[in-house]
Amino acid sequence: MKDMDTAIKAGYGDVEGLYAYTRYGNPTNHAVERKIAAIEGAEDCVVTASGMCAISTTLLSLLSAGDHMILADTVYGGTFEFVHNILPRFGVEFTSVSGINKLSLPHQHSKLTGATTLICAVALLIFGSRLLHTHDQAETADLY
Repeated sequence: MKDMDTAIKAGYGDVEGLYAYTRYGNPTNHAVERKIAAIEGAEDCVVTASGMCAISTTLLSLLSAGDHMILADTVYGGTFEFVHNILPRFGVEFTSVSGINKLSLPHQHSKLTGATTLICAVALLIFGSRLLHTHDQAETADLY
């Protein structure tokens, strides 16, 4: 490193190709991110250490105090707990609904508010859980 300013920026992950602290990035993660983005035809990608890290980061980046979200009961239990116990501390309100798909959402329309920012219907294949298939999610999104 040439100077202290560069060292400080590197410490915060702000220097491309310079990895001073692995939590801010490392060559392996960046290679995986670039490959996934290319496969998906996406502009960029972020890999996380866990699914809960991914969903909590996503929700915290999309929602603000005063926002409202619709939460399907098909979500992963950790996501359900995060939305029920953590997000309200940040002023985010939610309404839980029983399943979300192209057939049920029109009946759930009354639960949408002017502050509804997000509908969370991510479902995982877990024994005993009801599933919302990916094609249903895409068709449901087209309704709005």
